[in-house]
Amino acid sequence: GRLRAGWIHRSPSAHRTDCLLYTSKQGEVIWLQARLPEPITVCDGDQLDAYLLFSNSHDGSYPIDIRISTVRVVCNNTLNLALKDKTSGRLFRRGHSGSLAVVKEEAADFFKSVLAAQVAAQAQLVALATARCNEDDFRRFLAKVLPVPAPPSAAAANQVAVRAHATREMKVLASRQQVLNAHLRGYVDPTSPGVRQPPADPTWWGALNSVTAWVDHLQEIEGDRYAHIMFGGGDDTKARALGEAIAGAAAAAPA
Repeated sequence: GRLRAGWIHRSPSAHRTDCLLYTSKQGEVIWLQARLPEPITVCDGDQLDAYLLFSNSHDGSYPIDIRISTVRVVCNNTLNLALKDKTSGRLFRRGHSGSLAVVKEEAADFFKSVLAAQVAAQAQLVALATARCNEDDFRRFLAKVLPVPAPPSAAAANQVAVRAHATREMKVLASRQQVLNAHLRGYVDPTSPGVRQPPADPTWWGALNSVTAWVDHLQEIEGDRYAHIMFGGGDDTKARALGEAIAGAAAAAPA
């Protein structure tokens, strides 16, 4: 409790901006989201609100975790930029042992690095928006982001394993098709009935946002959706998509 409240209120900008508090269904883990002072602008009319996302547990079972999180204004897609490179200094994690004063000092230094990192992040996302991604590129991208699981080594002799693998493969292929449909045709967000998002731009920024849109709004999941998209398997999928989009843009022609 003391670190959570004290650090957020001492931050030079977070205390003046939007703060949202979430708890898990059992209440053992909390998330606190505080808006950073400046958005990230990718192109005209396309901005990302940037936040610090702080998580902690009441019983010490989950380490203190502070990361950068973004929300795309036009569609509410989320993306954790920090996860693409955990060695970059943009992810701050500490266990519950150790000096509170030291942790607070390190957190303050981290906040300064966050503001500097936004400039680099914006340049990287602008590069995605200016690199063309055609439908064939996007299909290859999807195959890497949502790979078909390798068959079990005992598949030839174990029919149960064969059927289980076939079921997983069908699920992955169906997910790819759902993302492809959203990418090419647009989609209706189930959380906003009557609001249809248009097809994605034929750029690597559009490719990335088709995946984040699917994870955030369309993917069928069990359990807490916010935890899935920000910390769980959905976050992993989006981090993989970001890495593949960056690689694709580096090899692409200008849009």
